[in-house]
Amino acid sequence: MSKSASPSGARTKKPPKQMPDGIVQRGDSYQVRWREPGIGQGRRQRARSFRDYWAALEFLHQTQGQLRTGAYVAERPEHVSFGEFFDRYIADRTDGLRPWKPNTLGLHQQTRGVLPRELLAKPLTAVTEADLSSWVAWLLRPVDQGGRGLAMSTTTRHLDRVRSVFALAERRRLITWNPAKGEDVRLARQGVRKVDREEIPTVEQVTALLAAFAEQHPAQAVVLALGALAGLRSGEARGLRIADVSELHREIRVTQQLVRVPGKVSEQIAPPKTDDSARIIPVDDGLIRMLVEHIAEHRADAAPGDLLVLGSNGWPMATSTLQAWWRSAYVAAGLPMVTEVRRGRELELPKFSFHDLRKFFTSALLEAGVDVLTVARRLGHTSPALIWSVYGQLFGDHAQRTRQAMAGHSAAVLPLRAGGAR
Repeated sequence: MSKSASPSGARTKKPPKQMPDGIVQRGDSYQVRWREPGIGQGRRQRARSFRDYWAALEFLHQTQGQLRTGAYVAERPEHVSFGEFFDRYIADRTDGLRPWKPNTLGLHQQTRGVLPRELLAKPLTAVTEADLSSWVAWLLRPVDQGGRGLAMSTTTRHLDRVRSVFALAERRRLITWNPAKGEDVRLARQGVRKVDREEIPTVEQVTALLAAFAEQHPAQAVVLALGALAGLRSGEARGLRIADVSELHREIRVTQQLVRVPGKVSEQIAPPKTDDSARIIPVDDGLIRMLVEHIAEHRADAAPGDLLVLGSNGWPMATSTLQAWWRSAYVAAGLPMVTEVRRGRELELPKFSFHDLRKFFTSALLEAGVDVLTVARRLGHTSPALIWSVYGQLFGDHAQRTRQAMAGHSAAVLPLRAGGAR
């Protein structure tokens, strides 16, 4: 392969005059050619065209690497399962010229992990809208009804990643239609699981839990307070920096989070979950005072860019550590447990999780009359409509508040009747 085909060339450069072996220029397009594994005439020649030279070069390197290592999967859709194509989709973006960040890789592996085995085993061409619609409905269905009980936003992210996988298959003409774009799947996404009031911990329960946690792990108790009183996700609370706490402005800035990365011992710093998750949250005097006292007592020697909270070993607090400590404090506080069957075994598990602290925060804002748009911004959600769809039923239709709001306007606007009455 010629030196001009070096993958280090930036996409702003012009393509080289001499094409590398395996790429043929045809007018304004670039055709990648390769032969599939086999013997003699069984080695079928394949080709794929690209408008962009650098995209063609990246695909050539990926294909050559797969042929060398034996990871190549022949792109005959009737012979390739959805799971095999998903694996190749991930591998292409792990070893290519523009590899995914660890966080992106981990999220796609999570999505593959929540796909049923029977769906992954189906031929790529046999997956239908109905299959994906059933899958989405299962993700949204509560655990006690046999589903995964995922939030609508999490389910949407999983579906978006699956849609991207099928979009690649569609671009490569392996399928004629992307089943994840179908109407049946969109209807399934609209089946938002509404939050029941019993799923939200009470003030007394949150108080008891925080007290038990602070007694067992005083240097990490602020993590729970950040969830309940600022609505932070677990990774956001554990990834908060000292510099993100502003005593002067009485606010918290969410700029990063801790995430699990496959192959890494400790969790890694990553950008917020979405662009909207990077946000500023005004907080009350009580929480600011708790954070300032925490810094003075437990992080006095730390730099502003250091994490606000560390685990007992001095490393970033892992998700598994928080879950274990949560259960211990939960039991000590005497909070309700539920029985779930997992892998054929009955387990006693806490009724509430850390994520339920965000529900506590959300319901408190809505009950106080904070508008839905502001609540969505405080939570880092893209759509205010999702907040109202999930929590709106908890607060009725505000009939009396509507009457009171219009009473003064009614007296001023309606004309006088006979006898001086309006």
